[in-house]
Amino acid sequence: MKRKRTFLRFIGWSFLFVLFLVAAGVIAGVFIYSDYEKRAAQFDLSRIGEVPQRSAVYDVNGELYSYINGENRLVVPFEKVSGWFVQALLAREDSRFWEHQGVDYIGIARAMLANARSGDVVQGASTITQQLARNALDLHARNYDRKALEAVLA
Repeated sequence: MKRKRTFLRFIGWSFLFVLFLVAAGVIAGVFIYSDYEKRAAQFDLSRIGEVPQRSAVYDVNGELYSYINGENRLVVPFEKVSGWFVQALLAREDSRFWEHQGVDYIGIARAMLANARSGDVVQGASTITQQLARNALDLHARNYDRKALEAVLA
């Protein structure tokens, strides 16, 4: 009987300890999120559509001659993009695009598990929304701080 009581007491204290850790984590998360939220507010989100693209050079006849500088991109109106291409892009880059609000927590957990198993970074977890924030707002550092800021912006 004494063993059972000791075991139950251990379970009770363990539960309280885990509850304390969860509460501390939630409180820390709120403070950390508010810091990232303040930092994210400093970005001009109206610039999202201004992802850098290459400059076009035309000849004397108005024909495209070449591209220089910038990224290898041309802006195409969404209406001119094939629906098949959009579906293929979503299937490849962000299969749960319609199921999350810009951050895919399932994808993050999957990537963390794969990276922990390999001991190296073998998978990423950026959604298309996070990739857009990174590219449009020039967030190119490779660290967890950038990833957190990118997630808040997304």
